[in-house]
Amino acid sequence: MDLTTLNELTYGLYIITSVDQGRCNGFTADAVFQAGANPPTIGVCIKKDNLTHDFISKNQVFAVSILADTAPAELIRHWGLRSGRQEDKCVDTEYKTGATGCHLITKDTLGAIECKVINAFDAVSHTIFLGEVVSAETFSGGEPLTYAQYRKNIKPALKQTDSKGGAMKKYRCVVCDYIYDPAAGDPDSGIAPGTPFEKIPDTWVCPICQVDKSNFEPLD
Repeated sequence: MDLTTLNELTYGLYIITSVDQGRCNGFTADAVFQAGANPPTIGVCIKKDNLTHDFISKNQVFAVSILADTAPAELIRHWGLRSGRQEDKCVDTEYKTGATGCHLITKDTLGAIECKVINAFDAVSHTIFLGEVVSAETFSGGEPLTYAQYRKNIKPALKQTDSKGGAMKKYRCVVCDYIYDPAAGDPDSGIAPGTPFEKIPDTWVCPICQVDKSNFEPLD
């Protein structure tokens, strides 16, 4: 099966945030869609072991900040390749607090939509949350960032990661170019820092695009 065919599906790229007791967390995502018009409803699909999933499940609110096509690679790296269990991602980020308490990313975004969860559906490794829109605002003009633009213009820059792996080899996802660094692990998925790729359970999936281990290749 050629899972690279999934790259041909059209998506945007977004930062999904939620809040718990005043603490923000979020991540970059492409699985965002409008599910209804009256009332306006947004759907997001989130991996169950993601910290933001925990926040949304507990507090029933989320926000979607729409990335502009001028968004830099570093912004994608900051929100997509770091763990909110280890650091506060909202530090050094320009944002405003919305009506739901969620952080709305205001730099390099076109606008943001806030939602209150009205339903949730199990999707095996993920949950699909449906949220009624309670607030929406535009920050700037421009064009939204698409997944195709990300693959062409941004993901090459994301390959330039810091070397932290020591003697342990890093592995790259052939679908989205996420790099598994053994020194960092994948704490959001229960993989502790210092875990070699070979020791990761076969049930583990890429935290960005959710393909399995067979779609990773070692970095030279």
